[in-house]
Amino acid sequence: MTVGRPLGLEISPRMTGKTTRLIAKAKEHLAKGDLVRVVCSSGHQDYFSKQIPGALVRSHRQQFPANLDPEEGVWFYDEFEWLANAQHRANAYYYSSPRFTRKIGCDAGSDLLLQLLYANEGRFERHYWCADMSECLEEARLSYAPDEFRRLFLGEFFE
Repeated sequence: MTVGRPLGLEISPRMTGKTTRLIAKAKEHLAKGDLVRVVCSSGHQDYFSKQIPGALVRSHRQQFPANLDPEEGVWFYDEFEWLANAQHRANAYYYSSPRFTRKIGCDAGSDLLLQLLYANEGRFERHYWCADMSECLEEARLSYAPDEFRRLFLGEFFE
């Protein structure tokens, strides 16, 4: 089964405002009267529920109500690369830092990031910092292995 293009796909480094952009976009959809579903990592449900009143928020380890029609509303996945049950949906926005690197041209298989990239014809958003992060990046460069630094702080996901 082929799933359509996602509504939005952002793959950006850490600390670049992904969650803030997700919340703003979710609020836009709520203001239009759309049903909003947010899937996030464990322990962040309260934060998202407070930031986006009216959204149905669940941890990636929790189930949504059985009577929920997944085709209704708009889905938001915060840090989708790190979630256990993120799914490819055409009615969804995806935000994440890369979890691991891939080889260019490899088959998507069960790799959600690649599935989304292929469905979106290779297009995605990437944001960097709007402030001087040189000290933080220097410290991160010393604290992380080179491949981890490239993924987490540069947003690279291809070898």
